[in-house]
Amino acid sequence: MGEQRLIRRLHAYWDAKCSKRPYPSLDDIEVGEIADLWPHCFVLDAASQQTPYFLYLGPELARYTGVFLSGEQSWSQTLLDKAVDRFHEALDARRPVVTEDTVQLYDGSRLLYRSVLLPLGDNDSQINFLLGAANGQLVNA
Repeated sequence: MGEQRLIRRLHAYWDAKCSKRPYPSLDDIEVGEIADLWPHCFVLDAASQQTPYFLYLGPELARYTGVFLSGEQSWSQTLLDKAVDRFHEALDARRPVVTEDTVQLYDGSRLLYRSVLLPLGDNDSQINFLLGAANGQLVNA
């Protein structure tokens, strides 16, 4: 699935679920309606604004847990970290955040990737979760 199409489709789905609210709730997200996107998605619990944790990590994203950037061998330098890096911005701005970037991998190849963070909340004043998606394409050096 193309990176841009995944992000656009998930964003459009989120937008439709908003109705007249600033963002939908986690209960509004029906996995069956986005079954083809779901393997590329994740859900972050945003209750702790210091370090959100994954409630769900799609199997297509799980393969990126070992993709280290620029030779670093720490979790903070994986593709997943890049995908959730702007979570504070999504929480503070209370709006979707899209990231498009090219990163250098440990072996010299490049990864073109896109990600989106979409706020979810049970009411109009508090964001409880972030729905996200990410995917990318490897380009040899």
